[in-house]
This record gives sequence, structure tokens and C-alpha cells, in this order.
Amino acid sequence: MKAIAYAVLACLGVAFFAGSFGYRVLLEHGQVGPGFLPMAAGALLAVLNVVLLFQEVRQRRPEPEPAADELDIHGRTSRQRARMLWWVYGLTLAALLLVPIAGFLLSLGLLVLVISTVIERRPVPASLAVTALSVAVIYLVFVLFLEVPLPMGVLETS
Repeated sequence: MKAIAYAVLACLGVAFFAGSFGYRVLLEHGQVGPGFLPMAAGALLAVLNVVLLFQEVRQRRPEPEPAADELDIHGRTSRQRARMLWWVYGLTLAALLLVPIAGFLLSLGLLVLVISTVIERRPVPASLAVTALSVAVIYLVFVLFLEVPLPMGVLETS
């Protein structure tokens, strides 16, 4: 199970690395561009997960049964946490597929809202606040500060 997760994360890192070149990694005069962070993060994600994947494959041994007292601070077992992780992967993929239609900010907002309310079972007002804050921070950093042209989908005004 861990090997699959490491492989998926390594592929995600490669996708971030490849996609970063569309956002100008370097600007004129050698300045760091908005694509530099996704390039570095994608490369790091890919390399670290490939290393973890090889370690997992080389040291393959049966996983011990989880003890009943292995609950996290929210009372979830490791099996429940693993299932939640797979739901987050699926929702992230759905959000990525939604970006060309709904735009990046709306897709990100829906992703954060669904994860917060459905997966994490947080109260709706708190989830809405976290969603609004997440979208606002992404807009401020990428659109206003770094001037990255995010896909706007149906919100495009041209």
C-alpha cells in the first residue's frame, strides 16, 4: 500500500516539475520566476518519493496488525486515515480535471471545502472560512504578487 502511495506522489512530482515550465522558471535578468517554486517542489517530491519507493520495495515485509490503541488525536485508526488519504487523492484528481472548466481558484475552493466538510467533518462555518482564506491567499500570492496567469475557466472575462 505504501509503495503505491509513493509511486503516485512521485508521478505527481514529475507532473508539477513538467508543468512548471509553462510559468516561466526564470525571468529577464536572471530573476526567479513564478514557475521556480513548482519546479523545485515537484523535483523534490519526485526524488524523495522515488527513494522511499525503492526503500519500501527492498525492505518488503508483512505489515504488523495495528494495535487497538493506535488511534490518532481524533480517534481514527490507521485504516481510516489511509482511506481518507485515498479520498483526498481522488478529490485532488477531480479538482485538477475541473480546472479547465471551473478555473483554478474555484476548483481549489471546492477541493478545500469538500475535504474540510466531508473528509475531516469540520463544522461548515469553519470550513467556509478556511476555504475563503485559502482561495484569498492563493489569489494574492499567485495572481497579484507573482502575476501568474491562472486558468479562470467560466470566470474568464475576455
